[in-house]
Amino acid sequence: MRAISELLPDVSWEPLKPFWAACAQREMRFPQCVRCGRFQWYPRDFCAGCMGEEFIWAAIDPVGTVYSFTVVRRAFLPGSRAKVPFTVLQVQFDEAPGVTLLTNLADESQAPLVRVGSRVVASFTDVDDPKGGAPVTMPWVRIVESS
Repeated sequence: MRAISELLPDVSWEPLKPFWAACAQREMRFPQCVRCGRFQWYPRDFCAGCMGEEFIWAAIDPVGTVYSFTVVRRAFLPGSRAKVPFTVLQVQFDEAPGVTLLTNLADESQAPLVRVGSRVVASFTDVDDPKGGAPVTMPWVRIVESS
């Protein structure tokens, strides 16, 4: 699997540590308010629905729908010319209403199948750190049903 970018997320950044730890375990987890049950992405200190301040990182089935997408055809980062084209998708997950995650297509041969409304499933992909650090597990998606 080729890396989309040599810029990898900081998996040690405290607000997102539970997300990246779950990805490393091949699980999808998002913050869910203990008081009202609302999912919230990006993590914040309080719930946008009820102002609750306690969250759990709830596991979900990583199946969802493409809300939007684009195909990047221009190398916008130094050294990324060999990486284009690649597909970026905005995905809404069935079991986490209100969550929209920006992610990449795991298999670029599926790019012609991508449509708004396509059904996807997260496919956890280990990406080597070009700087020699530990690989990062990315939650890229695969098309399971095209609309």
